This record gives sequence, C-alpha cells and structure tokens, in this order.
Amino acid sequence: MNLSDKRQTENGQHIIIEGCYLPQARIRELDPEYLKHIIPLYIGFSEEYIINKFESGIIGHLSEIERKENDGYINRETLLRFHMQTKQRCKDSDIMYYEINEDYEEGLKRVYSWIDRQVQAICRS
Repeated sequence: MNLSDKRQTENGQHIIIEGCYLPQARIRELDPEYLKHIIPLYIGFSEEYIINKFESGIIGHLSEIERKENDGYINRETLLRFHMQTKQRCKDSDIMYYEINEDYEEGLKRVYSWIDRQVQAICRS
C-alpha cells in the first residue's frame, strides 16, 4: 500500500495491512485526516507462548495461509527477538500491541472484540 494513496479511506474501504508492510514509525507519518480512520494494531506472541508452543503452535502452522517452508531463519531465538522488538516499537509509538499468551483462538477473539469497539468509536465520532 502506498501511504500517500488515500483512495481506500475516501471510498470507505476496510483494509488490513500486515505489520511487516507498515512499520510502526510510518503510521504517524500519515495525514491526520486519514489517521483518524485507521486502527493501528500489531499482534504478537508472548515470550512464554513462543517458548512453549514454537513447534506445535507456530512452526506447525507456518504454511496455512501461504506456502512457506522454514529455511532455518525462523527459530525460537529470532522469533523471540522480533516479537520483543515489535512490542517495544509499538510502546514507543503509542500503538496497540496485543500479545497472544496461551490460546491463539481465544486471543484472537479478544482482538476482534477490541477492534469492534474501536470501529464503533470511529463511527460515533
């Protein structure tokens, strides 16, 4: 997504952009007029989740959305470092970072509920 392309908000489109395509620092560069229509949220795994569920809960699902193979780059240590860095960047940028701690699906239900509340607040304003 080109950050200067405002057609999505002008046309009332709902778009989800994966965090690796929109770094936290870039969000604050958006025009304030359009920023009020954006709900920045980053989802990550807690340290405990990564340690306890790396093989079964993370690597075991690596190819569910797109065909991916673990080339060795994704290991427990790099994933821990990446999630801790992402969490810190969100904190530094005052952006919501939701951490999955135990149950992935239950965690996502809480995320969806939070998003619904944010959308309702935007619609009321």
